[in-house]
Parts: sequence; structure tokens; C-alpha cells
Amino acid sequence: MDKKYKKENKNDKDNIKRIPAYQLFEIAEESLNNGMTVRITVAGNSMYPFLRNITDSVELYKESYENIKISDIVVAKNKNGNRYTLHRVYKKNGDNFYMLGDGNFSPDGPYNKSDFICKVRGIYRKEKYIPCSSLKFRILSKLWLFLKPFRKTIFNVYFKIRRKK
Repeated sequence: MDKKYKKENKNDKDNIKRIPAYQLFEIAEESLNNGMTVRITVAGNSMYPFLRNITDSVELYKESYENIKISDIVVAKNKNGNRYTLHRVYKKNGDNFYMLGDGNFSPDGPYNKSDFICKVRGIYRKEKYIPCSSLKFRILSKLWLFLKPFRKTIFNVYFKIRRKK
């Protein structure tokens, strides 16, 4: 959570009702099943550098499992049904698929097609809309998947440069 937000609202902690993300996503899933799109704020760094914690939000929509492709960003539910993951499709074999966060080094899964919930249509970064269907986004997504073996090195170099500034 943003440090500035925490500092400004530290006295409000008794007035805040905390709701687990999976409960919120149950509401979102219901809306998706009714044909609506849903916009959620990204929480976490597992999709960095494509998605930024708290800064970005994503527009979700219902899509059939058969139409998802490698490099699509999707949401899936874990086997217990108490956790939802928004990651990129890394591998798809029939009724099973694996996902990989852009900031992660190893895939998670396998997930079954029944675990698939929805797909990301676009990204909002400070109210600027970036469609996932754009040619530029698709090329960058596929390139980032291709660079998976080099991600550790890329991140190490990137963060070393950032620390020196």
C-alpha cells in the first residue's frame, strides 16, 4: 500500500472494513457472468513491468477458454477457490494451461479450463487506456515471454541502474 496513504489514514484503521480479495472477486465474477466488464486496481508486483502496483488498473471481460492464447493476460481461480491470480498465459495444452507473472521467473499451474475466469481487455495507467489487442502491446508481450530465460539478469541490471540514480 502507498506509504503516503498509510500515513494520512493511520487513525482511520478502526473505521476500515477489510475484505479478502477473493470475496471481492466473487462479486466481480458475478458481474462478468452477467455480460459486464469489470475494472480492478492491480495489487502486487508479479506482473511488473507491464502492470504496476496500485498505479494501474485492468479492464476484465468474459471470454471463452477456447479463445485465450499464449501471452494473453487472464484471471484464474486456484483449486481451493479462495485465491485469484492475474497472470499471462504461458502454455496451453488442451484443457490445461500454465500462467507466468511478468515479474516472475517460473510458471504456476497447471490450471484446468474450469479455473479460467476472464481475460484482460486493456490496461489503465493514470487514466490512459492501453488496449491489449494493439499490435505494439502484443509484440512486447510475446517478446517478454521469449526473454523469460534472461529475466533475472534483466531485472538485476535494471535495479542496479535505478539504485545509482
